[in-house]
Amino acid sequence: MASASVETYSYNDSNLKTGTGSLRSQLDLDRPVVGNSYSLEVSWQLAPKFAIGGWVGFTDATAIDLGEADVWNYALTLAFPDLGQEGNLLGVIVGQEPKLTGTSGFLINGRRNDLDASLHVETFYRHQIRDNLSITPGLIWITASNHNNNNSDLVVLTVRTTFEF
Repeated sequence: MASASVETYSYNDSNLKTGTGSLRSQLDLDRPVVGNSYSLEVSWQLAPKFAIGGWVGFTDATAIDLGEADVWNYALTLAFPDLGQEGNLLGVIVGQEPKLTGTSGFLINGRRNDLDASLHVETFYRHQIRDNLSITPGLIWITASNHNNNNSDLVVLTVRTTFEF
């Protein structure tokens, strides 16, 4: 079993944008934001062709001269290495992208937290074509995008080609 914990300190002069999660969780407030992020990850190879893992992450943010905010994310992962042939990998991820769970001292669009909870479901299959070439089709489904049940689900199809030198 492998596990790790990570702590990250960040400072941004106008937000906490990470490119993922809800708009509220990015604390786009036009003022400096300090973030202390903590995470715990684990992966356990239960059998030669099966591993289970996941993570949980928390950001304790401070919007300078405004107040505090909490942002959470998590996921469960399943991995099936060498499925079909050596080097291939089937992966499944189910979790929640960063979500604002509370603020003190301020509101974002009239709220202290995200409205609802969305779910991130992802699956991919890496097919190893040669030692240095693989192709990975995938599917990402996000329910209640932006953690809002009034929003439509998002479905993204992906294809990644990897060349290794």
